[in-house]
Amino acid sequence: MTDPSTTAPADYSLQRDARCPMDPPPAYRPLREAGGLVRVRAWDGSEPWLVTRHDDARAALSDSRLSSDPRTPGFPHTQPTSAARQEIDLPFAFVEGPEHLIERRVLVKEFTARKAREARAAIQRIVDEAIDGMLAGTKPCDLYESLSLPVATHTIGELLGVPPADRPLLQAGSRRIGSRRVSKETGSEAFQDLNEYFEHLVDLRMREPGDDMVSRLLATYAATDGLTRAKAVSTIQVLFFAGWGPSSYMIEFGVLALLLHPEQLALLKADPSPGLLASTVEETLRYATVSVNGRQRAALADLTLGGQPIRQGDGVLVQLDSANRDADAFPDPDTFDITRRAGRHLGFGHGPHKCIGAELSRAEMSIAYETLFRRIPDLQLVLPLEQLPFSTELTLYSLDELLVTW
Repeated sequence: MTDPSTTAPADYSLQRDARCPMDPPPAYRPLREAGGLVRVRAWDGSEPWLVTRHDDARAALSDSRLSSDPRTPGFPHTQPTSAARQEIDLPFAFVEGPEHLIERRVLVKEFTARKAREARAAIQRIVDEAIDGMLAGTKPCDLYESLSLPVATHTIGELLGVPPADRPLLQAGSRRIGSRRVSKETGSEAFQDLNEYFEHLVDLRMREPGDDMVSRLLATYAATDGLTRAKAVSTIQVLFFAGWGPSSYMIEFGVLALLLHPEQLALLKADPSPGLLASTVEETLRYATVSVNGRQRAALADLTLGGQPIRQGDGVLVQLDSANRDADAFPDPDTFDITRRAGRHLGFGHGPHKCIGAELSRAEMSIAYETLFRRIPDLQLVLPLEQLPFSTELTLYSLDELLVTW
């Protein structure tokens, strides 16, 4: 076998096949089948290791010797805006050790399964209002702008107490941070703009606490050593960023996957039970993983991963979309099957940095799917798959527009 440490690296990120836009880049398959890790060349000339297999990805994401802190030597920045992140007060998702654990313990109380169940009534109202707007508007309509985006944005916005009028501005700033084509300087400006907004929100809630997550977090932060106002600002910013983006795209891609697989949609319409809805959500997260960039890690010490020696200071990229199409973990992985037992997917990551809002996102997706196809059972795509405007400009795979009619 060729030594991957001496093989000329491919440019990262790898491209999807336009004929199969719902699938990850086809180059990941031979990498998984060949075994081990490979070097790739990032935008800045660095050469991190790429992890493509499911078991290796789980191992990497749970290994404390691989750090998510962008200040770590060798950290693999996947685009210029990633490099800009180390200039701000880092939120809990990008720190390690006790600093991470203290803040995560505070936050996890706001994102339990019980909290997600309590939020279902509010999510149902938001979904119904969005579909009311679709039915009252013109056809065709853009499903993303009409349903996916408002559901995700208003859900996290209401939890954080962000006024509705401010949410579009924050979305625009978040998209600049997530863009793969924006310069480091523009990314720094976007981080600063969002920080200023959330500083204002934090100061307002400190003076006038309300019945919202920000007010509760600030009260807990004030009583917890090591948790400062600056920490609160950066963490609330990342909660908004992570709360609207992935969920909005996953709602959109789940609807698209069902429309492209009418036999699966027929199963769901015939049995919209909580059990089948739950497995539909899990299979959507596996099949249509929206993460374009690998999860970024840097080695704090020498280790072995997937049989490959990793040296201290090496960068590692854990490719979730590839791992979720690994045939060793999911038989017939390129088939969309809502009856599949897909619970081991990595759509939310894994290990100590697994997405804290996973249960909330699951609730949004299941309510959106059930309500949409119950209220508009004859929903259909306007354009065929090959004409849909997929985009890899952001760090999340997305559609610029998803036109539907009925």
